Amino acid sequence: MGEPLRVDLSRVPDLMNPHFVPLLFDEHPLEVMIGGANSSKSYSAAQKVIYKTLTSKKSRWLAIRKVKKDVRHSVYDTLCDIINKWDLTPLFRFNNSESTITCKLQGNDILGVGLDDVNKLKSINNPTGFWFDEADQGTMHDLQQLRIRLRSDETNTEVLQGILSLNPINIQHWIKVDLIDKMKTNDPDVFYHHSTYKHNIHLSPRVKEYLESITDPYYKAVYVDGNWGVYGNTVFSKYVIEDFPYGEDDLENVCTGMDFGTVHAAAITRHGFRENAVTGENDIYIFDELYGKGWTNPDFIQAAEDYWPNEMGHDWKIIADSAEPDRIMEWNRAGWCRVEAAKKGPGSLKYGIDFLSAHTLHIHKTKCANTAKEIQQFKRKEDKDGMPTENFVEINDDCIASMRYGTEPNWHPAYGIDLDSDDYFTAGDLGL
Repeated sequence: MGEPLRVDLSRVPDLMNPHFVPLLFDEHPLEVMIGGANSSKSYSAAQKVIYKTLTSKKSRWLAIRKVKKDVRHSVYDTLCDIINKWDLTPLFRFNNSESTITCKLQGNDILGVGLDDVNKLKSINNPTGFWFDEADQGTMHDLQQLRIRLRSDETNTEVLQGILSLNPINIQHWIKVDLIDKMKTNDPDVFYHHSTYKHNIHLSPRVKEYLESITDPYYKAVYVDGNWGVYGNTVFSKYVIEDFPYGEDDLENVCTGMDFGTVHAAAITRHGFRENAVTGENDIYIFDELYGKGWTNPDFIQAAEDYWPNEMGHDWKIIADSAEPDRIMEWNRAGWCRVEAAKKGPGSLKYGIDFLSAHTLHIHKTKCANTAKEIQQFKRKEDKDGMPTENFVEINDDCIASMRYGTEPNWHPAYGIDLDSDDYFTAGDLGL
């Protein structure tokens, strides 16, 4: 056998954003990391997980998203990126298909886990810690089950610990009410950490400039200042967030939309129509989504290939954002031959939103968590007196944008839609 692999872990604090270094050594049973966009909270949580995996005698960390399909190209990729940047790759084994990482030093590992079926946690042997990213998508039951499952045997003195990282999207969220407010009674189990983009010393000037340009009170409070948001002037009111049994074969006029993004998220949503037996109207069912942040176009294509394997989506007609035709061409060359540009045009944003908001939307709770979040937050701009206007706040609306593009054949005049029919709108409804 050769010499054991070694690494100087004393340098780790110097590689982190200073605001997060105290968390590296914190041992509270539960850390709640609340922050605005691009504050480095998720990245710093991942750094801690890697550090603990390297320094513990016996540990098993769970890297968690609410939905398993989101693990591979979010928390898992973040962990791999940090290991690579720290020049630690020789110390680990990686299983991309299972989203697991194993440290060669002590055999400690990190398992990528989704909470689609929280009862599956029972089959994981002796997890000692978890990091739940985008934890606002979870429930109190999810958190309780995670904390119950942490355990160690009599030979292990490892501190059992959970980490939640999230944006403070709603002041009435259970994390705010049941965890943060509970700390006012000096709960010794919970440690609260707050951060904003100003704490991220590595943030690019482009992203910083974008964040500082946000003026809408809600989005500025949540994503710029990292404070709990209060919904107001929201656009959508007819929606149900539920796990429904319908899929592509149960729906009519199934359509797929795509929105590109780097600073913004990239998203693909799939939806179809089904007649409501009570109202007789056509409801829209959003039954699947692919969503990721910081993806280049090749990253986006690979994520789609991973999520819909065996060329499953290559024959789908996908209507994509037309702002960057080179991206569409790249998808076509990768085998997604029916990706085409959205028609868009003057007034199309309003027409598309009017179309969607006129229908009852059924959003699959487990598969489409990002769509559900956007629908609840999407709002109108306000005038100087705080009154809603006809314009929309186009922030964190990437799934909504892809829904607009995907449904264009149902409402856009360029597709020969009879706007005077009673199917969806009248010409007056669309402002034509």
